[in-house]
Amino acid sequence: MARKTMLVLGLVALAAALSPSAHAASTIETIQARGALRCGSNPVVGLAMPDATGRWKGFNVDLCRALAAAVLGDAERIDVRQVESKTRFQALSDDAIDVLIDGATMTLGRESSLGVAFPAVWLYDGQGFLAHRALGLKSIADAKGATICVADGTTSRTNVEEYVRLRKIDARVVVNQSDEGTWNAFLRGRCNVITNDRFGLLVRSTLHSSDRGNYVMLPETISKEPLSPAVRDGDERWFKLVRWVVQVLVAAEEKGLTAARIGSMPAGTDGETALLAGLGPDHAGYFGIPPGWARRAIESVGNYGEIFERHLGTQSPLRAERDQNDLWTRGGLMYAPPIR
Repeated sequence: MARKTMLVLGLVALAAALSPSAHAASTIETIQARGALRCGSNPVVGLAMPDATGRWKGFNVDLCRALAAAVLGDAERIDVRQVESKTRFQALSDDAIDVLIDGATMTLGRESSLGVAFPAVWLYDGQGFLAHRALGLKSIADAKGATICVADGTTSRTNVEEYVRLRKIDARVVVNQSDEGTWNAFLRGRCNVITNDRFGLLVRSTLHSSDRGNYVMLPETISKEPLSPAVRDGDERWFKLVRWVVQVLVAAEEKGLTAARIGSMPAGTDGETALLAGLGPDHAGYFGIPPGWARRAIESVGNYGEIFERHLGTQSPLRAERDQNDLWTRGGLMYAPPIR
C-alpha cells in the first residue's frame, strides 16, 4: 500500500513538473534568455527620448539602464518601446514590455483591477495646470468658460473631472486619446488650459515648445502623484528586484556613493556600503542574477541625485528643484529602507 501511494505521488509530481505552468519562465529568466530588457515609456524630453543616433536618454531611461545592468551586466542592453497612457498597462499585460517606466501613478484601483504592481516611488509629483499666458489667469478657479485638455487613461482625467465638478468651476474638460495629441491641442489653442503631472507640464513647456514665455503654471496642485515603475502582478522576484534597484540608487546618494566613486570603496566600510559597492553578500542568488548587481546599477547611471540633476535638475535645461524628491535628511521624501 505504501509503495502504491509513493508511486501515485511520484506520478503527480512528474505531471506537475511537465505542466506548462511549471515551465513558465519568470520575467528575469525571460530577460536573460532574450539578452535585453524591454522598458515601456512615452517619449518626453528629459524623461525618455531617443537622440539623433537613436539612443534613448532621460530620467526614466536611466532606471531602465540600471535594471539592465543589474540583470544582464550591461546597461545598454535595453529595448525602449513607445507606449501611450491609454494603452500602456495593456502593453505590460500583453508581455510587450517587461517593465513600464512612464510616470504611472501608484493607485489602489490600478493594483486591484489591472493585474499590475508598483514596486517603488521613482518620482513624487502632483497634478497641476498650465495655461496660455495671454488669458491672464491667476488660478484655475478663475477659468470661467475655459476648456481644459487632458489625456485619456490617466489619473489626471479622473482628478480634473472630479475637481471641476466638486468645486463647480465653470470649465469644460476635453479628453484626448494620447499625450502628444493633448499637448498639440493645447499648443494650437483648442483648449485654454492643459492639466497633467507638474513635472510633465514643466518638461513639455520648457523643452517641447518654441517659447516658454507664452505659458504660465497655475498655483494649484490638486493631487498626490507618486510615480512608480509598474510590473505584471504575480512575479514576486521581478517585483522585488525592481523595487530594490530603485532603493539602492537612493541609498547610494544617502551614502555619498557616485558612479565615479563606487569602485574605490575600502574593504573596511559598513555593511550597507559594502553591499552597494559589491563587496558584501547581496542576495543575488535569490534573484537568479550575478553578484554585484547593486554596484552595477549605481556604476552604470549614478545615484538617484546624479540621475535627477542630469535630466531634470541643475545640469538640465529644466533646472527643477528637488523639493519632495530630495533626500529625507534635506526635507524631502526620498528614503531608502535598510540595505542589508
